[in-house]
Amino acid sequence: MIHLALRCKKTTPPQINRRITTERDFNEALSDQNHSRKIVRWALGLGRLREFDLAIELEDQAEKGCKNIKRGNLKKREKSEC
Repeated sequence: MIHLALRCKKTTPPQINRRITTERDFNEALSDQNHSRKIVRWALGLGRLREFDLAIELEDQAEKGCKNIKRGNLKKREKSEC
């Protein structure tokens, strides 16, 4: 994740109210609950951590107030409807 946040030219760094230019900055940001929450959401939103796709989809459905949560089409990263 450090590579994605600091070095990868294909991603935009996480948007937090803290300057992150080194691994130490990144680790310190992760120790702050508000910053770490934003960093985790940023990382999951990149779609590069495929093992978390189901968790992201279930969270989206729960936020919509779905009662019957079902798996949608994870390969296309589409949000399924309730």
